[in-house]
Amino acid sequence: MSVPRGHAVYRDQVGVRVEESGGLTFHEASLPPGIRIPDESRDGELREQYDMDFVIVMPVTAHQVEPGLLHTTLLVHQQGCGKGICYPPETEVLVVTVPVREPPKRKSAAP
Repeated sequence: MSVPRGHAVYRDQVGVRVEESGGLTFHEASLPPGIRIPDESRDGELREQYDMDFVIVMPVTAHQVEPGLLHTTLLVHQQGCGKGICYPPETEVLVVTVPVREPPKRKSAAP
């Protein structure tokens, strides 16, 4: 996720929701640890924030789907502040193409 210079995104305000799975199973999204910074809007309460770009990891499993390209739709939610002003929560729609390959062939046991 891109975070503009001079801005921060609150870790507890980042989320991913699967809108269209394309037949895939999506597992829980994993976020990296943020930097604990006093939040002026919450009387100095420490909150994890990102002040630079970060990666959201979301494992995917393909069960009973044919090999090929599957199209999925994810909704990514986030909210943060910049230059003393907090902006409203935003949701970005991401259409993701996931390549699905044949599973590796198992080697047969030697006689």
